[in-house]
This record gives sequence, C-alpha cells and structure tokens, in this order.
Amino acid sequence: MVLRDPDCKVIELELARNGLTWACAADLISALVSNPSINGLSLNKNDLGDVGVQQLAEGLQHPDCNVEIIQLDSNCLTEASAQGLSNLLRVHPELQWLILDKNQLGDQGLMKLAEGIRTCRLRRLGLGFNGLTDVAAEELISALCVNRTIQFLYLTGNHFTEGSVPSFVTLIQTCLRLRKLWLGRNPLSAESKQALLSEQASRADLKVML
Repeated sequence: MVLRDPDCKVIELELARNGLTWACAADLISALVSNPSINGLSLNKNDLGDVGVQQLAEGLQHPDCNVEIIQLDSNCLTEASAQGLSNLLRVHPELQWLILDKNQLGDQGLMKLAEGIRTCRLRRLGLGFNGLTDVAAEELISALCVNRTIQFLYLTGNHFTEGSVPSFVTLIQTCLRLRKLWLGRNPLSAESKQALLSEQASRADLKVML
C-alpha cells in the first residue's frame, strides 16, 4: 500500500463515499501508524459500522498515530461504538475534530462518549441526527464545559426540547470560545428559541443556528 511508503507525506486522507466496511479497518490502521504525517481522516458516508469503528478507535490509540481530525458521518454507528471512541479521546486528548453526524448513538451512547469528552480538548464536535434527547443534553454540556475548548458544536436534527435550554444557556455562558452552535430541526418551542437568542445577544462572537 502506497500509504505505508516512508516517502509518502499525505496530511489529510479523504476516503468518503468509498463503500468501506469493517473488513478494511486493519489495513487502514496499519497505514495510519506507518505514516505519522496523516493528521486528518475523513471516512464519511461509508459502512464501517460498530465493529469497524471499534477496531479503528483502538488502532488510533497507537502512539505513532497523530490523527487529530476524525470524520465518521453516516457510518451506521450505534451506542456500541461509543465506548471505543471515548477511550480514544482519553488516550489522545489532542484530538481536535470528531464528526459523528447522521448515526444513531442515542442517549446511552452519548453518556459513554461524554466520559472521553471531559478529558480532551475538542474544538469541533458533530452529533447531528443522532437521536439525542434532553436526557443527553446536560451530560454533554457538562463534559464540554470541563476544558471549554469547543468552538463549533453541531446538534441539528435531534430531539432537544425546552428541557435542554438551561444546559445550552450554561454552554453559551461558560464556553467562551464557542463560535457556532447548530440547533436547527429540534422541537424547540418559540420561547426556547427566544431564550437562546437572548443569550446569543450577549456574545457578539457567537452565532446560534435555530
């Protein structure tokens, strides 16, 4: 594989929409370990599933792996992937991006993932369209407020209601590096949206997308 060639200096590896499954995980991990120059990995819109992502998360914990950006949008992931990803965040706290939109982690998966989020310095987190409810909101925001490094948080298309608003207000007031918060296509009431926009008004550097 060319990616194992010592003269290969790929920085960002783009493998979206390639029909990849769990069966390619071992080869992919080998390539990433052999080529420490790779710091960005896009696997969006494949079919790695829980088994593939569990293997990938374990492999990415190798000390010679320097990946800081991981994109796993639309990979048929469920709660079963969350613990492996959480472990990865703990081992590699320098991870900058974790994109998991359009999967089905659910509240229980989020609870597991939050354990790792507390220990890392994520700048961008994508959890849109993951079946999250108010149950998950407080845990997620609590985790993000530990290091307060989050800049872009994508939560579109979940099931957050007015019960999540206090948590999002805390996020806005506490995480002062936050620049964009996506909350569109959630069943938020008009009053909830107004409350969030009022908080946004106190932050000229922040945009809340409703």
